[in-house]
Amino acid sequence: MKRTGLLLLFSLSSVWGLSMLHLTFHNGCANEVAEIARRLGLELTTWNVLGSGEPIDGITYGNERYNVTHDFAERAFCKYRDYFSQFDVILTSDTTPLSRIFLQNGWEKPLVIWVSNRFDYGLMPGADREEYFELLRKARHMPNVQIILTTPFEGRYARSKGVDLGDEVIHPAGFAAETQRVECKKSGKVYLPNYSNENALAPFVIPFLESRGIRVDHMRYGTYHDLQEYSVVVHFPYSWMTFALYEYLQLNVTYLIPSKVFFLKLSRNSFYWFQDKVMIRKNNLDEIDWYNPALKDKIVYFNSWEDLVMKIRQASGSLSQGSSGHYEIPSNQSNAALQKWARVLSGSSM
Repeated sequence: MKRTGLLLLFSLSSVWGLSMLHLTFHNGCANEVAEIARRLGLELTTWNVLGSGEPIDGITYGNERYNVTHDFAERAFCKYRDYFSQFDVILTSDTTPLSRIFLQNGWEKPLVIWVSNRFDYGLMPGADREEYFELLRKARHMPNVQIILTTPFEGRYARSKGVDLGDEVIHPAGFAAETQRVECKKSGKVYLPNYSNENALAPFVIPFLESRGIRVDHMRYGTYHDLQEYSVVVHFPYSWMTFALYEYLQLNVTYLIPSKVFFLKLSRNSFYWFQDKVMIRKNNLDEIDWYNPALKDKIVYFNSWEDLVMKIRQASGSLSQGSSGHYEIPSNQSNAALQKWARVLSGSSM
């Protein structure tokens, strides 16, 4: 057995059977963590805080729950203190302010904070916000707390706000999508997701492509199987990282996005939305996961609208000749990611 496999088996022995509560706002995070927990043998309970049940703090509904204030965190902890204490490990993801429920209330059990959507997302300005920043500054030095980034940009963004979250990174791996990958007949259509930039560009892009004989579906996909029926996905990034990126890479589709130069040109338009757009620079595009050099051979980049047509035709032709067109994370990389998670969840340093 290779060294990575042996290390994984050793790491598994330290976490197998641990009970973990995952607090999140995002189904993508929930799906990824659920598959990680299954592979590591964890007893997982997932709580989507935006779910239809009773509010975690007892009184706050809707998107107001993103603004985790001091009082919100106090109410939630007092209400569920005994419930939280039943678990060996607490994991928070999307978004980081959920960790405040534990950080300000003397939580002593292991707490893992997976920063996946700007550490201050949803917080309103004011002294309450600064109190939260100080909690995170102290959390880095607490023996029971581990802060993990989904992408290096999260660390740079936090430092720009005066908060050092460290530089430990575990990228999503698309584990949930990997388990759903199947061989299926391609429809020959292009899939244009139903996100903000695609919606803004659809009135031009769809007629443009269809005038060149390329059929387009523009909607939300229902299941991973639905997505795999498309030959090509065309996407216009709106964030530094999304879980969907890694899920798409695990599926049998060709993923097309604008090249760096074309992306910069498009992003200068007022209609083009990108999270924390003001932080985009020519010299930091590699921090956007779609332009991460490690993924450059897994994504197809187009330099213009006409180049998009050519790349779609090339991709469709390649698939018709039997090329799978997808990126499958090698087993040693998957094992390495799981090993990192095992070490984190067992309280070991990475």
